[in-house]
Amino acid sequence: SHPAQSPCLADPRCKWSAGACTERLCGYSTSRECWRDSSCMWEATATYEMCVPSPCIQHTDQSNCDAADSCGWDATRGRCQYRRCTTQQGLQTCLADKGCLFKGGACMLPACYPNMTAATCNALDDCFFFVGTKSCGAAQCTSYGNQGDCEAGQNVTALKPCIWDAGKCRQLTYAEQNAPSVLNDCEKQVNPNMWWLWLFLAIILVLLGMILHRLYLAHAGNLNFFEPTRKNYKYNPHERYATAIVDHARDRDEDTNLL
Repeated sequence: SHPAQSPCLADPRCKWSAGACTERLCGYSTSRECWRDSSCMWEATATYEMCVPSPCIQHTDQSNCDAADSCGWDATRGRCQYRRCTTQQGLQTCLADKGCLFKGGACMLPACYPNMTAATCNALDDCFFFVGTKSCGAAQCTSYGNQGDCEAGQNVTALKPCIWDAGKCRQLTYAEQNAPSVLNDCEKQVNPNMWWLWLFLAIILVLLGMILHRLYLAHAGNLNFFEPTRKNYKYNPHERYATAIVDHARDRDEDTNLL
C-alpha cells in the first residue's frame, strides 16, 4: 500500500479510506486483468470502460447464486462468482460484453486469445483479428442472423457496424472500415485543402500583369524593356540660374537688334 494519499489515489488498485491506503476491489486497469478475477467484470459503455465488482458477489448462498443471471457457485472457494458469457437475457445483453458471441440462441465465450496471430485468429469462424488493437477477439458480427440487424440500416460501408456478405453477417475488414464514408470524404481525398497553391497562382498572375504593363509602356514610348519610362533629373539650382541668365541675355540681344 501507499503511505500517502496522492500516490494511493493515483493507483487504480487502491483507495484511500480512514486515513489509510487499502486495496480496491476490482481496481484493474485492463480488461484482461479484470476478467482474470472472478469477482469482477469489465463494464464497457459508450462513455467509459472500467473494471467493477460483479453483482454475483452479493449472493452468499448457492441457491440464490445459481438463480442469478451470469452467476455460478464456486464450491472450492465457497462463494458466488461471475460466469462470463452465460447471460440468459438475450442477444443485446450478451453482446454488451465484447468478448461474447450469441450463437444458437445462447450466449457463449469463443476461444479467441489476444496473443493469437492474425492468420490463426481469422482462421477461426468465431474470431477476428482487430488491426487497431492488434489483438484477436470475438467476431460479434457473426451473431446477427439477418441483414437488417447486421448493417443497422446503414448504406455507407465504413459506417456499418458489420457487413452482410454471401448470406451471412461478418466483420468489416480494415480496408472497409477505412473506406470513404461520405462524398465529402472523397472530395477531401481527391481535392485536399490547397490554399497555398491558390496563393502562389495569385502572386504569379500579379507578376505577369506587371510584366505586361511594362511591355506596353516600353512599346508606347519606343523604349527598351529595361529602360526607365520616365527620366529623372537631379535638381541643380546653380545650373538653373545660369540658364536663366543666358536666356535673359539672349532676349536683350534680340531686342537691341530690333532697334
